[in-house]
Amino acid sequence: MSEAKALVVPGAGEAVGEAQEEGVQFRRLGLRFVQTKEYRRFVEFCEVCRTAHYIGLCYGAAGVGKTEATWEYARWEEIEPLLSWHGVVQPRLSAENPRPRVALYTPTATVTARQIEKDIALLCWSLRIIGEASRVVPQEVETVEGMQRPGQIDLLVVDEADRLKPQALEVLRDVYDRRPMGLVLVGMPGLEKRLARYPQLYSRVGFVHQYRTLDREEQQEIIAQQVRAFGGGKARERTIEKEALAQIIRMTGGNFRQMERLLSQMKRILEINPEVEVVSKEVVEAAREQLVFGKGL
Repeated sequence: MSEAKALVVPGAGEAVGEAQEEGVQFRRLGLRFVQTKEYRRFVEFCEVCRTAHYIGLCYGAAGVGKTEATWEYARWEEIEPLLSWHGVVQPRLSAENPRPRVALYTPTATVTARQIEKDIALLCWSLRIIGEASRVVPQEVETVEGMQRPGQIDLLVVDEADRLKPQALEVLRDVYDRRPMGLVLVGMPGLEKRLARYPQLYSRVGFVHQYRTLDREEQQEIIAQQVRAFGGGKARERTIEKEALAQIIRMTGGNFRQMERLLSQMKRILEINPEVEVVSKEVVEAAREQLVFGKGL
């Protein structure tokens, strides 16, 4: 009997339930953000926009990691819990509080231009309050050239910028003109061509950055690291066959989201089948059967 027939796989309903319960697993590999080469390029791009107060456009295909990159760069997992629809949750007075320099805003699908203007004003005010809460505690502060007070926001990052209508784009241009900060718009391919139709905004754009898929070398490294961790400890580190590794790369095409989901399903299958020590093509194929991509590859 082949290994593929011996594998026990979760049912379709079980797979969906687990995905909903552990959705964060699909956002990060092993609940840990992976700083890829493309993420480091994105940070360099944002830092230039932040320090020089430029408008930047970042575009990339769905699933390459744009939203995760914005969350990591803005330290949004630390800051977002302190925010509310009414402003800010009263932060404790502590020198360990985050000092926001970047505001991350994601418009809803039906947001209006007036609501965007209100949201951004409330967001910047809330982040200023969070920054001020860390300043009230006596601490040593190193003076450097160009240092700004803790409550000032240097960069506004707008994710899902494809949702913005022309009037909303005018609101962002007005916000940019009135505040001493940079602006980064993040969206799908074609965003830069669409914004070129609005010369008053596009003439202020300083940089355009494409967020690309993972290269083959980086995929191999990430996959190998994750497979070794499937055993839950050094005593049970698993390995992966070269054919299985190549199959994963071929299925996902460097798309980070697809690779996350495929690896998550592989991990669950190996948890059900603890006797499997080497990840084979059969394991990859069993995981692929639980997903909606990669069929026929």
